Amino acid sequence: MRNGSYDAGALGASDIVKAVEEGRLTEEEIDLAVDRMKRIIQKFKDVKKPEDLTWEDYIRIGDEAAYEAAAEGTILLQNKDNTLPVSEGKKIVIFGDEFRNCGDGSAQVFTPRQGEFGFRNMTFNDYANLDNDTLAIVVCSMASAEGTDRPDLKMDRKTQETLRKLEEAKREIAGMRILLVLNTPGPVEVSEYVESTDAILCCFYPGMMGKNVLTDIIYGRLNPSGALPCTFPVRYEDTPAYLCYPDSYSCTYGEGIYVGYRGYQKRKLAPQFAFGFGLSYSEFEITNFRVSSEEIRNGELITCRFDMENKGKMPGKKIVQIYSSDPESLVSKAPLELRGFGKFYLEAGQKKTFEISFNSNDLKFFAEDFGKFVVEDGYYDISIALSSDNIIDTKRIYLSGGDEELAPGGNWSFEQIKAYPELYDALIKGTEEIGRDPHEVTNQIRYTPFNRVCTIFPEWKNMTSFTEALKKFRRP
Repeated sequence: MRNGSYDAGALGASDIVKAVEEGRLTEEEIDLAVDRMKRIIQKFKDVKKPEDLTWEDYIRIGDEAAYEAAAEGTILLQNKDNTLPVSEGKKIVIFGDEFRNCGDGSAQVFTPRQGEFGFRNMTFNDYANLDNDTLAIVVCSMASAEGTDRPDLKMDRKTQETLRKLEEAKREIAGMRILLVLNTPGPVEVSEYVESTDAILCCFYPGMMGKNVLTDIIYGRLNPSGALPCTFPVRYEDTPAYLCYPDSYSCTYGEGIYVGYRGYQKRKLAPQFAFGFGLSYSEFEITNFRVSSEEIRNGELITCRFDMENKGKMPGKKIVQIYSSDPESLVSKAPLELRGFGKFYLEAGQKKTFEISFNSNDLKFFAEDFGKFVVEDGYYDISIALSSDNIIDTKRIYLSGGDEELAPGGNWSFEQIKAYPELYDALIKGTEEIGRDPHEVTNQIRYTPFNRVCTIFPEWKNMTSFTEALKKFRRP
């Protein structure tokens, strides 16, 4: 406020005022934004800073939160012959000159509180110290910031050279084991080194407690429970967007809806490590998968229940995922689409029933032809999985009450109608009922099968035979 009047510029809102004055921003849109702010204020209005918390308490709480975040997100990708965990007397040699808690540029978060590797018997970059009781830890640490886009998905040259040297050493030192730690901003190609590497841990950029968490996982004080939020391809060329980067300065969003795991599933390309994948020191078994109902009305909740048992010797957590697929969709869809997930804790030997729910509205997709999200009637497969390429069990449901735009009838193409003889025959009869030539239908099938029925026969609702057949139809 200045002299009793509102000074927009003082609060950095001059652009908003200008947009209102020029008619680019309406009062209704401003009201919506204000309502969101009011809801946040209302939600946290009773939250107060505890007066009895000291500075040391805040430090402790922050450290605990950082540790928990790193612990929940670190992913065990490979563990041949139970290489991990190791005893705390194990000789460890760490190869790698740095470890990144965060990215660079706008992704940097500076803090003096940096965790440390806490291995008892530890040396660095010491090939002379390798013997048959050594765990060689190779840290692949790669930078990420604005203007540092990678030209491919390969690990840095130094890491690759180190792995090759250790592979040669391993041929002479039978008991030596190699652990690769991926301290990277995203997926990297590891296919060339999977055979020679005994274990792989992926921590991405884990924050200030990342080294502490890695130490505890390697020593078995902590059971890894993370799962990949992305796909690791066998090679860069397998990625859905590979052809969308023709040079170093531009990109084309050409993969459409087939990004990530959807692209690999659609092209039937096996990844190196799939979306949702993550190992544990425990073995989990999922049985008795069921869904709340085989008949679902659009808008209803779909609840998936399952039994899970920890058959290992350590307590642990496991991320379980629920996917849907529409095997007879009217439009092109991804073979699998994630609908829900949860992380569940079990003591060693414990067995419990868990559930994951999602709303059937989540099955909707955006139809460009109609400019809205819609869902179609029909059968859907609901699957429980441990990753996008590891489906445990599948149940089929039938969804009714879908959107009118996709209902069988005038909005369907002639090709879609032709797929169901009872509808096709009824359409042929219907053309005669309205005085049109049945050959118009066969010509459409032959020459322009993707035309909608309503564009050629605007009066299709007057076709008694056709509309009666539509009432009885249930998409298989």
